[in-house]
Amino acid sequence: MSKKQPIYDEIFAVTSVVEGVPTCTEAECRARGNGIWVEVDGSGDCIRYWSSGLTDETPMAVFYIHGDRLWFGEVVSYDDNSVARQNSYAKMAASSLGMPFIKIARPGLYGSSGQHSSARQTRELQLVAGAVRHLLERYKIKRYGIAGQSGGGSVASYLLTQFPDVECVAFSAACLSLDGLRNGSLTRSGYDGGPDIYDPVAHLHEVATNHRRRLFIIGDEKDKAALFLNLEHYYQTAKALGHDVTLIRAEGLGNNHVLDVTGQYIVAWAMQGMSTQEIEQKIALKEVVG
Repeated sequence: MSKKQPIYDEIFAVTSVVEGVPTCTEAECRARGNGIWVEVDGSGDCIRYWSSGLTDETPMAVFYIHGDRLWFGEVVSYDDNSVARQNSYAKMAASSLGMPFIKIARPGLYGSSGQHSSARQTRELQLVAGAVRHLLERYKIKRYGIAGQSGGGSVASYLLTQFPDVECVAFSAACLSLDGLRNGSLTRSGYDGGPDIYDPVAHLHEVATNHRRRLFIIGDEKDKAALFLNLEHYYQTAKALGHDVTLIRAEGLGNNHVLDVTGQYIVAWAMQGMSTQEIEQKIALKEVVG
């Protein structure tokens, strides 16, 4: 019998993206070091996170919520499915951004238990919110922002309703309006889910305005996955409700859809006190692409 792989060499099975990741016990979850036990409706899941730069008292940090890895039943962009790759990503991001960085592994991905096939539905949103709440308390994070890419933008929009003191949220190539996704094109769009999928724009009225918080919506008009129409709908609704919100046109990679780094930098720049105009100029000059 082969020995169990050590945790630092853990590989996350590609088949689990479709089949789901079984939950462990609470004790096993906590023993992993980067596992957070979160209970929703009396049932627990182990949510993993990947971080760099956190301390016992963290002045500020960037949270990152990654995109979907299941696209109309097909597994995509899951070649970074190892502990080593995730640790490396977090370290490079923290170094590049100049502040602590935390990537939350959404349920059913990168070692987090659950079903990714139920992405952007209520349980996933509540599990991620529970993990963020735990991390804020554990590391005494005083100031923070959130970047959400693609389907992770839907999750970030839910977090916006739960954490009123978040200083900045950047939605990159995000799924923010189901009507904008369903009606904008006859081809496949970011509306990939059942009737219970979360519709971010429908919940914007739950978010109180905050003069210290900035929202940035980032997209590439050539993106066929998260259609720009859906971003504009969310932007216009947020603006009408009185939020400090900016719509940014940027150049995405990977069929014009990959803008996660852009979102992360925008959050970091905003947290560091850069004005919205300065941020827009940096994007226009393509200081960050993708």
